[in-house]
Amino acid sequence: MTAPACCASIARKPTAPHRVAQVMGGLLLVVAGGMQAQEDARTPEADGVPTLERVQAELPDEEAIDLYRFQNPVVVAPSRFAEAYKPGPSLEEISLEHGGLINYGINLGLQKTWWGVKRITGMRPQTQTAVARASPLDEAQLQRAASRCETRSNDCASGQ
Repeated sequence: MTAPACCASIARKPTAPHRVAQVMGGLLLVVAGGMQAQEDARTPEADGVPTLERVQAELPDEEAIDLYRFQNPVVVAPSRFAEAYKPGPSLEEISLEHGGLINYGINLGLQKTWWGVKRITGMRPQTQTAVARASPLDEAQLQRAASRCETRSNDCASGQ
């Protein structure tokens, strides 16, 4: 069986050991010649050319970047959307204050469900504003209390 013409170079006999020795010898001559050329190179100081001293560049100390160092000179009045918009907590706040994403999601779902139940059923809020009521004493009782306080040498004013 013969190899096709395109693969004739691959199908040759293995390389003879003397060929490997020739290649290695050639590499050795090239390396040795390069080393000899380096020894023959003249230094600039021998020619009388002045050179500068060695300078080493160092990185400057990095300062912490403060993103809030400058305040925005443009002051924008809040719009009607700014009143209704409330950004959610960051991932750090969710993990530290709310017990993680799963707990936060469950609690948010329960809160929205409770708001819906309160709106559908018309429940009043649990906290209601205080309403000032009239004094339980009538006019005669208030005058009697004031006269008694005066007879006791203003002990009522000191809180006793």
